[in-house]
Amino acid sequence: MLKMDYIHNLQANYQRIEVGQETQGRYQYNIIDRGGIRGLLDCSTRYVDGKTYLYYDITSKQTIHHMFQSATITRGWILDFFASFKSVLEELYRFLLDEENLLLSPQYIYQEVEQNRFYFTYLPYKEEMEEVTPDSLESLCAFLVERLDYNDSKLVESMYRIFDQISQNKMAYVKTALWKELENLETEGLAKSGRLMPEKVVEGKEDSQVDRRFVAETRDEKERPTVYRALEESREQAKKSDKRGIMNLFDLKKKKEKEEEEKQKYEEQIMRMMEASYVAEPEGYLEKEERTMLLSTPSGMGEERRFLLGENGSVLKELGKSDYLIGKAKDKADIYLTDMSVSRLHARIIWDNGEYFLEDLNSTNGTFINQEKLAVYQKKPIQVGDEIKLGGVSLSFR
Repeated sequence: MLKMDYIHNLQANYQRIEVGQETQGRYQYNIIDRGGIRGLLDCSTRYVDGKTYLYYDITSKQTIHHMFQSATITRGWILDFFASFKSVLEELYRFLLDEENLLLSPQYIYQEVEQNRFYFTYLPYKEEMEEVTPDSLESLCAFLVERLDYNDSKLVESMYRIFDQISQNKMAYVKTALWKELENLETEGLAKSGRLMPEKVVEGKEDSQVDRRFVAETRDEKERPTVYRALEESREQAKKSDKRGIMNLFDLKKKKEKEEEEKQKYEEQIMRMMEASYVAEPEGYLEKEERTMLLSTPSGMGEERRFLLGENGSVLKELGKSDYLIGKAKDKADIYLTDMSVSRLHARIIWDNGEYFLEDLNSTNGTFINQEKLAVYQKKPIQVGDEIKLGGVSLSFR
């Protein structure tokens, strides 16, 4: 398994990967040490206690794995992401670097939220490292498909087609037909954000060098894993009607979301009924107007309500059974803070298995629980009465 951790110092945050091989004088290490490759995380080789590490600068960036734990992926985001992916493939070609050495797991792909730029992790000579867990563009697409905005049916159809083709044809599809599919998605005109889409590959002498990059022999097919059983089953139906097969998946997703929504509404209704109930007292002992009404739910009658309070004791958020992003990115944060010491996406409150956790999201000025600083992307349980500090902002969990 790849040995990776996070390092924080006064100047920057780093993703650190231990390298168990010789690096000096090898071409790929020399190239990435030099830096400046568009779309790749800046990287430097360092030697600590007799071990060799690659330090990737991740300051002010978020992994897409953490960004989309609970958020949905929109059409505009998909178009921006794949435009950046095409750009980095072009850079790898220009510097004679192998695209197979990109780490495509969502935890190694970063986004700079303010500038809307994407950064990929390049691991030189990855094929020589036995401890590296294989990742693929197929698994990345599976991650994206699960988190799509299912209200955008055109996006869903397009991404299922992309996933299906990548599952079968791997990078050969990326280098030929992927960009056409994305161009068709953009022309729908539902998510115009002023982005620059990848240029269309056109045959001709003038673009011959570009074309050559995107025409490659199909690699030997490996046994294709079954990522989505539903998708496999839909392919047989899709032979008769491709759109019907895709929309079956869409309908199943929508049905599941509706069931979850109805379940949540029912639970909330029960909680409201519990909170408004009366303390049991003998009939006739007190007049109706004199009965005592519950302001909180006693033990055994349901779960206590939890709140995140500000410095002056005001309620910032009543917490339910879900996750909450905290930061000063107003369009992305569930709990919006304006203090300049707070990062755009600073931390996240997570509901997991009956407990609340606080997780640092690669913040610049740190996340603290009772004055104890969390490491980058560290997740720790929070208890009632805990004091939380995000940069220079003090909060409390009640």
